[in-house]
Amino acid sequence: MKQKTLLINNQSGVAVLLVLFMLFIATIAGVSILFMASKDKALSSDASKIRNVVIAANASLSACENQLSLRPSVVTEIINKYITDNSYKYLLVSDAAAAINGSKIALGSSGLKYTVEIAAYDKLKNILQIRGTGYGLSGEQKTVTAIYKLSGVQTAVASSQSVRYALYLAGDGRNFDKKVDITGDVYVGTDFHFNGGAAGSAIHGFLKTGVNTERESSCDASGFTVDSAVYIGTKWKMNGAATFRSKTGIEGSMIIDNLFTIGGDAWFNDANSGNQKIDMSSKTITHSGKINMSRVLNGTENNLHAVIPDIAFNTGLSTTNDSAWQMDTAGLMSKAQPFPSGIYSSTPYGLQLMYNACPESKKFNGYMVLYDKDGWINLNSDLWPFKLTEFKGKVIWIIRNGLNCNGNFPNMSASSRMFVFACGSATINGFGGPSGASFNGVVLLKDNASISMMWSGTNTVNGAIHLTSAGNGWQCNSGGPQLNIVYNQSIIDEFETMGILKRPSQSGGSTPEGMVVLKDFKIRSELVAVNY
Repeated sequence: MKQKTLLINNQSGVAVLLVLFMLFIATIAGVSILFMASKDKALSSDASKIRNVVIAANASLSACENQLSLRPSVVTEIINKYITDNSYKYLLVSDAAAAINGSKIALGSSGLKYTVEIAAYDKLKNILQIRGTGYGLSGEQKTVTAIYKLSGVQTAVASSQSVRYALYLAGDGRNFDKKVDITGDVYVGTDFHFNGGAAGSAIHGFLKTGVNTERESSCDASGFTVDSAVYIGTKWKMNGAATFRSKTGIEGSMIIDNLFTIGGDAWFNDANSGNQKIDMSSKTITHSGKINMSRVLNGTENNLHAVIPDIAFNTGLSTTNDSAWQMDTAGLMSKAQPFPSGIYSSTPYGLQLMYNACPESKKFNGYMVLYDKDGWINLNSDLWPFKLTEFKGKVIWIIRNGLNCNGNFPNMSASSRMFVFACGSATINGFGGPSGASFNGVVLLKDNASISMMWSGTNTVNGAIHLTSAGNGWQCNSGGPQLNIVYNQSIIDEFETMGILKRPSQSGGSTPEGMVVLKDFKIRSELVAVNY
């Protein structure tokens, strides 16, 4: 009996040992499974992080391509800044000044971010190399390098031309009946007339007309002065005293009925008559043999006894390009929106509200584009209490019917810009603003469009006014005591860089050699290579 009991006990011990062994094996297996599962989870998490950061890096390329297409003027400004100082390298910023620091752009609400910077730029081939960096949620980074071939841009070459026309009138310069003070050069294609109301008018630059001795330019305004060279290709009649302070050339006959003072050498191809004399300020007067020297004071005579073949050359103006600027509207109409009706929308205050509400996607390089879809646009003065002191924004106006300003054009802040373009038979009526107002931009007319000026107090056009066709109409006989027109190179360059202003016979106009400029309304990019 004892042996039997012992056997049973031994069997129970073995069973316990077997159970313990099986539990041990199960525990080891469980731990192994948990370890492998944990490892797989970690690997899966790492793969997800890598995938996310690659997505962010790829998004940087798409964002770069969008900026090239939608904000080409900003990109060209950044590239030009980078060319001179490669610390200004970040794209996807609002202007070139911000390109030195850059900022991380959020990829929606994912928490991922990215940046884009210029790695290199080849001006000869228009090749742009960029680095896009994606940033993950836990500090992961992934950089992708891409090379693009750009079209729609070119590099400016050196030019001997220096075009600074603050006022360009391809046709008649009639009439000036208000005092104008022009800082810059003036060109009139046919003839000009400064009436008595324009007394004290001055041109701080040169004055040049086209050649037609059947036409007559005249000055009834007293105190009319021109600081630089003058070339008048027409007849010349003056009842008001005038002073030309530099070299002067006149093709046609002259009627001098008030004191005419010339501060530089002069060249004349026809006769002088009238009740007053020409004061040559001790300079030389060269003529074809028709000048009556008894009507000349303080001058040394040089009688050629023959027609002077190129008077403009002698005054130093023959190299000046007198071809008209052009407006390129390609791409603008896709962004243009009709000017809305309503009393408030037609005021400076309403215009500011429109600009503030205009989405970036509807703007052209940051400019709101307006046109007169439904006929004339009529601007009104602000209605109390909605009084706008300064318009702060950028607008391109496309006028095909008419813009009736009535002296209500808004005063603009120093950073604001406008381009007013009129074509066909459009009319800009009463262009000007309140006393002290400044217009910063370009007014350009073509075809048979016309403009009349009207303002209060003293107004300043800071940029240029160009009437590019002989059929354009010009009137400056209503408004306050003085209109200032100041040529502003930086404003001109901005519109030229955008690609909407074309200046003739010059790559980039007077843009410095080596500067990258737009030759199209957007930059088109071709992806040549990409490396992850």
